[in-house]
Amino acid sequence: RWKLNYAATPDALVYSTPPLHLRDFYHQRTRHASKSRHYHWKLLGGLALVYLFNLFVLLTPMWGLLGWQQWFWIGLTAFFIKTSAEFFLMKTMACRVHKNELIRWFIIAPFLHIPYVVVFGLLGVFKKFEWKGETFRAREHT
Repeated sequence: RWKLNYAATPDALVYSTPPLHLRDFYHQRTRHASKSRHYHWKLLGGLALVYLFNLFVLLTPMWGLLGWQQWFWIGLTAFFIKTSAEFFLMKTMACRVHKNELIRWFIIAPFLHIPYVVVFGLLGVFKKFEWKGETFRAREHT
């Protein structure tokens, strides 16, 4: 009977310094994704579906090049549904926290987010990452 509420006010925003170098970004995101191995199986199943959805959409241009028109149109439709839903959610949240200027960046977000999910979802399971001067493998990290 719990109810989930978001602190969607400007006072709730927390600012942090982003990684300064691409290498640092790689290790940070790989570390974040590595935690998925420790999630409850229900959450892991949901994340697997999100991953497969993004992989399918990422492969959409290939479906077209291979002449698999039905899969191409399904992938393109999925891309537009995903992008429309995300735009609606991001626009709503940006308005609530008075950050409407950030919406201008949304035009490139879908083209970065889909490969991001696919690449880092895979790296987090299989690759090493550095954190606080130590090197970890996903299976070792708790």
